[in-house]
Amino acid sequence: MHSSFFRILAAALFSLAGILSAQQQALLGGFVDGADFFVYMDSDQMNQAPVVKAMQDMQAGNPIAGQQELVKKFEQATGLAEDDMDSMVFSMDFDAINMDKPEETDFNTLPAAMAVSLKKAITLEQLQAGIQMLAEEHDGADEILMQKETRNGVELLSVKPKNPEEEGPSEILASLSPDGKTVLATFNLTSLEKAAARMKAGQPAQPTKAMAGALRAMNKKQMRIAFLLTQSMKDQIAAQAQGGGNPMGAMFSTIQGVMFSAHATKTLDMDLRLDMGNAESANNLSMMATNMLPMVMMQAGQMAPGAQGIMQKLKIAPDQNYISATLSLTEEDMKAMQDAAADPMGGMPME
Repeated sequence: MHSSFFRILAAALFSLAGILSAQQQALLGGFVDGADFFVYMDSDQMNQAPVVKAMQDMQAGNPIAGQQELVKKFEQATGLAEDDMDSMVFSMDFDAINMDKPEETDFNTLPAAMAVSLKKAITLEQLQAGIQMLAEEHDGADEILMQKETRNGVELLSVKPKNPEEEGPSEILASLSPDGKTVLATFNLTSLEKAAARMKAGQPAQPTKAMAGALRAMNKKQMRIAFLLTQSMKDQIAAQAQGGGNPMGAMFSTIQGVMFSAHATKTLDMDLRLDMGNAESANNLSMMATNMLPMVMMQAGQMAPGAQGIMQKLKIAPDQNYISATLSLTEEDMKAMQDAAADPMGGMPME
């Protein structure tokens, strides 16, 4: 199945990005021209935070089945330990996608790139071995075709589904920086060559005005995700709002984008921000969300009594054109979440 192919590739790429921090080479390679979707991860500092170390200690005491074995196999295949991963950036230009007919997207020209920086060099053979191992673990080794190639003088790894479907990418291309410490992955050769050229020249792609503003709003956060709506997306939302019958849709008719950031110190601070385009829309949505919050908290308490105290920490407020939902979690909150997950009914007797 085509979906299995992309599940395998996603597992491979995000395994490479397991322990992350932002590095200049990754930013150069992973940020494309005209990007309206951007992911930046810097967990080098995050992993040093007391609250994250506490989370890791809790997970060590209750490991996910098979996770440690999978990490060990990945290290054997690639030579990379968890702490050898250093940074990851991913971006995409959604303007290249026809939102009315997304199935017609031409991935052979779609501007998108992922860059993963490593603390030590690897080879394409090691990268291939890692993807192969993960494919086998996901029972998808028989569903992909993978081989080393040279295209336009670029040594790369081509990964394709054996049985491609009409929708979705038909190929993933991966290459390495000259020093072997940055992995690039794209949907097409043009994006791969442009990413390599940016890294070689030390010249980043210029963000749009809207993206630059979004990035400034999340400056110095250890994790940043920005998704800016394209004009076609805005037009679709506006058309649905004008159709009536959906008050919620009308309330979101002015939305411009969504941002999420996280930063860890003694607490894990998260901030979800919606750019509503104007202060009136932000205020209206904030009031509605604030009024609904008690009901949501009550339902959360009924479903998982241990989660209600955490929900009470959620703060919703307007900030000029934005509505912001913030949540700050302590080590004690993390423990309460783990206990709630282990015992959703909070010790209540089951009939």
